[in-house]
Amino acid sequence: AQLSPQQWRQMWASVGAMVLRSLVHFGNAPVALASAVFDCAFGRIGRLPPDDGDADTPDAAGSLARLQEARGDEWGRSELLDWLRRLRLVDAAKEAGYRWMLSQQVSAAPVASG
Repeated sequence: AQLSPQQWRQMWASVGAMVLRSLVHFGNAPVALASAVFDCAFGRIGRLPPDDGDADTPDAAGSLARLQEARGDEWGRSELLDWLRRLRLVDAAKEAGYRWMLSQQVSAAPVASG
């Protein structure tokens, strides 16, 4: 679509205002999580179901299973370890708590449908 110079200026003024607002609110985030916030904002960290916006798939567990099948366990492990590393920089006690919870995990048998 062809936009006039005035329309471009208005659009970029709006973008600038949104960026400024984001930076003001970003100041409230712990500095150690800055990289995670920016990675989320720029889409380098993907969303997981049900937050991925796929309204056609209400089955979050099924979506996660398909994501695991497509990307593999190593991808999931890498993402989890990255988040735990970032969390440890902010709150080592919370990171230790999450690691403890993960260590308590037990395998469950698949639920039979029918």
